[in-house]
Amino acid sequence: MRSTQPQKKMPLGLLGAALLIVGSALLVVSAFLFPPLWIAAAIAGTGLLFCAAYGAYQLKVRYKATPPVPASIASLQPERTESVDVEAAPVAIASSQRINPFMLAERHGSAAPISVQTLLNLPEETPLSVCMAACRKQLLLWHPDQNADLRQLSDEKRTRLCDTIEFWLNVRNVLAETNAETCYIKLPNTHHAIQPNLSSDPAAARWTNIIRRCDDILAGYDRMGQRLTQLGHSYQQLGHRQEYIRQQHAEIRQQHTEIRQQHAEIRQGYAEIRQGYAEIRQQHAEIRQGYAEIRQSQERSGRAIKQLFLAVYKHIIRKHEKHTREEQIKNGRRFSFFEQRRTPEEIQQVGTQLDFQAREAKTRRHSF
Repeated sequence: MRSTQPQKKMPLGLLGAALLIVGSALLVVSAFLFPPLWIAAAIAGTGLLFCAAYGAYQLKVRYKATPPVPASIASLQPERTESVDVEAAPVAIASSQRINPFMLAERHGSAAPISVQTLLNLPEETPLSVCMAACRKQLLLWHPDQNADLRQLSDEKRTRLCDTIEFWLNVRNVLAETNAETCYIKLPNTHHAIQPNLSSDPAAARWTNIIRRCDDILAGYDRMGQRLTQLGHSYQQLGHRQEYIRQQHAEIRQQHTEIRQQHAEIRQGYAEIRQGYAEIRQQHAEIRQGYAEIRQSQERSGRAIKQLFLAVYKHIIRKHEKHTREEQIKNGRRFSFFEQRRTPEEIQQVGTQLDFQAREAKTRRHSF
């Protein structure tokens, strides 16, 4: 059964290349034209570029939608050479490394659950990241474009190959969606295997492949819907968390505002306290000054009292001395049988002694 895909790819590819070249040329030429023509050329070139991109996208989708089908027949196969014998060893190694899920289903039971580590012949403690790498390796080992021994197959073997590739794709998707440490895979059902397409009509085979591909796409869309639902729930939870965080931020800002107000009040209180301390210091200075003035007044009063006391004492001493002198003089002139009569020299000597006693008394008073 031949494939008609290459005959459809070539005209579309040439048309896309031509549109791309023309659009690029128009965009380059538009830089040297006048403004109205420049606008028209830019619009036309952009449209041609979009057409080329759309054609490339359609080719990519058509290439992915149709599985690889052997295009050559046995009569057109090249003759075996020594290089074929040299390449036989890698092919044998690849075939020995492949894991056939249908053989495992016949051994363990149809549709039986099995751990992904057992499926890939790995230890049970192997992490899922290593299992994902091993699954990708199985996809490469079962891919017809990467393995020459899988290109020339009968319809039944080709159908089984497609089922095997689909099984490993499902295993990869399950591993990508699983977050747990262990993962169990259900083996394929060998009792309800898809019957091979024995029709020789290429259109029927193509539509069968398209329908199967559409089923796979719908299943993928269902999985995407589930993931989107989970993402929606995650976004809702994230929104609730963000709202809670916003409330917390608002409360924190309010608390910061209150703290700033309290700091301002505390600073104002400190300023008032400093002002009170300054007033107290000023009052202390005034009190010290008053004490100093009081001491000075007390000293002046003490000096005045001392001077007054000394003046009174001097006056009393002088009065007493004068009275004593007068008495002595009077007694010196008076005749008495009981008192010895003094001469003027003795009277002067007594006056000198009295003066000395007065000076000594004055010195003693100043010593206090």
